Amino acid sequence: MSPYKFKVAAEHATFEWFFLLVDAGKEQGIWAKNGLNPEFVPAAGSSVQLKKLIDSGVKIGFVNAAEVTLARSNGVPVKTIAAYFGETTARIFVAATGPIKTVKDLDSKKIGIVATTHTSYRTVLYMNQRLAITSETIPLASLSTNVAA
Repeated sequence: MSPYKFKVAAEHATFEWFFLLVDAGKEQGIWAKNGLNPEFVPAAGSSVQLKKLIDSGVKIGFVNAAEVTLARSNGVPVKTIAAYFGETTARIFVAATGPIKTVKDLDSKKIGIVATTHTSYRTVLYMNQRLAITSETIPLASLSTNVAA
């Protein structure tokens, strides 16, 4: 029986949670051992790109969880079916003894994010849209600077 061919949105040269899965699967022959012959295409870096991938026929892929949430809120027919490295670290933290008690208290506040290319940025955008608030994102550094650190 010939391996099942299909497209997977998973290639990304700089995000280890994508390229490590793809490379390890190739090197260890995991795909072939399970009768699969995936054609890896670039992973979606935004909810707009995710919609384009779905429209092009891609049925499965690895993507940042925030992109699924944003895409769904914009009517894209996509869902999360599995997580593969534990709970997300994309959370907003505040001092336990500080004045912010609920997410609504973040309205008009500045929120530090890793970079505008990071999950933290998209998380704040989604929160602002969903809760009709206007938190301001403040990039703390570029993604490459954070990786180097």
